[in-house]
Amino acid sequence: MPVPSICMDISEFLEYHNWADAMLIDCLKQVSDDDFTSTADGVRSIRELFEHYLSSYEYLIYAGDELKAREAETKTMSREQLSSELRRSHDKFKEVVTDFTPTQQLQMWEGKTVDMDRDNYLLLYLDHLTYHRGQIMHAIKLKGYKGVNTDYYDFLEKSKYA
Repeated sequence: MPVPSICMDISEFLEYHNWADAMLIDCLKQVSDDDFTSTADGVRSIRELFEHYLSSYEYLIYAGDELKAREAETKTMSREQLSSELRRSHDKFKEVVTDFTPTQQLQMWEGKTVDMDRDNYLLLYLDHLTYHRGQIMHAIKLKGYKGVNTDYYDFLEKSKYA
């Protein structure tokens, strides 16, 4: 069975990210509470990295004061709540990208917006979230835990395309 183009088949693209997020959430279950929240030498904790990962999803959904409120709210959430919110944000992102107009104006940083088409929006999403998922996995491994592979190759190997 040929692998579909992820830029043309949004459901396939989102299925991969949903799978990778589920792998990450499952991997986080092995991390002790102390290791989840501890920092070392100015490096963010796994929790802080996970909060930022969630806010990276939400950065592509919310803007302005609503985004700031969501970021503040995540600081008070438990690990389970963060995981649940990640799943919810994934679903919300799916709605946004499915209803994407040919070009949308996105707030990239404070006071700066960019007109972006859907393919570039998806590239931003893919690249940015994959980068942060890798940071979390690296932090988990540095704490002595076994990480998981969330690479697209691994998804294909374990999916219906194998």
